[in-house]
Amino acid sequence: MLKVVGRKKDGWLDVESINNFPCTDLSTIDQLWVKYSNAHFGFSVQKRIWQEVGGKPDIDMKIYINFCKCVGWYGSC
Repeated sequence: MLKVVGRKKDGWLDVESINNFPCTDLSTIDQLWVKYSNAHFGFSVQKRIWQEVGGKPDIDMKIYINFCKCVGWYGSC
């Protein structure tokens, strides 16, 4: 992802590069991630979980913590 947006040297994505990330590349990464994780991981999987826990574009810390638990970033869902 860093290479696609020309930020490999920086080592991180900024808001601008995230907002301008090519949709076709993002879709390809997601499809491969979903396929090779047997549908356990991927951007689309995380989006579905985010919506299931009540997530919306504006961040609610309580919902974010529940999301983190559901995706296994800490604790359990």
